[in-house]
Amino acid sequence: MVAEPHSHTIVLSRWDHVFPRAAPGGVADVLVAFVRAAVAAPEREIGRWLRWLLPDGTIAELVASGRLHRLDGDLIASPEV
Repeated sequence: MVAEPHSHTIVLSRWDHVFPRAAPGGVADVLVAFVRAAVAAPEREIGRWLRWLLPDGTIAELVASGRLHRLDGDLIASPEV
């Protein structure tokens, strides 16, 4: 891309060309990081943070494994809270 009055060159690459294999952890690690950053969030909102559908039972599995905690009602938090 060239912009006047001076120029810059940008090399663009598709993500799947640079990283052909999926990173370990997948959506579960992303959700845990999101909730940690949010401190606590309503469970119904967490799935809306993604552009793709959240696999059924993902949050329940993370709570059962101790990676996330269920607070009062439908609030989900990271174990550090």
